[in-house]
Amino acid sequence: MSIKYPMINISDKNWDKEDDLTVYMLFDEFIYTNQEDLFIQYYKDKEFCDCQGNVFKVVDRRPPVSFWRNFFRFLPNVFKVELSFIQENKKVTLDDLRTFMLERLDEINTNDFVPKWIDSVKKANSYKELLDSEIK
Repeated sequence: MSIKYPMINISDKNWDKEDDLTVYMLFDEFIYTNQEDLFIQYYKDKEFCDCQGNVFKVVDRRPPVSFWRNFFRFLPNVFKVELSFIQENKKVTLDDLRTFMLERLDEINTNDFVPKWIDSVKKANSYKELLDSEIK
């Protein structure tokens, strides 16, 4: 079964410790750092739910093999590390994912964006809308 992006990290239950919430979301199979500590903290052995409710676990990473990607690694978004996943025999229901997200969002220090995100999550009718909501 193939992964349908975006995905959300469902292993980490505490979002209030992080300023950049994008570390909990994956919009494709790549991350743009090869730092071991970041990989272990945010990705290694973490479970992610995709846009169909399927659960996948990150098991490894593959650095780029292209000479040019390595040569220009100092440029933003050039050095792409591909994450390797295995599919778990789990599925998250839409309501369970909504509850998970609302609980995490309630923990975040409130700013102008969070109430709009919460409203968007409450109104979502699909996994795609939950994970890829356009907040206006």
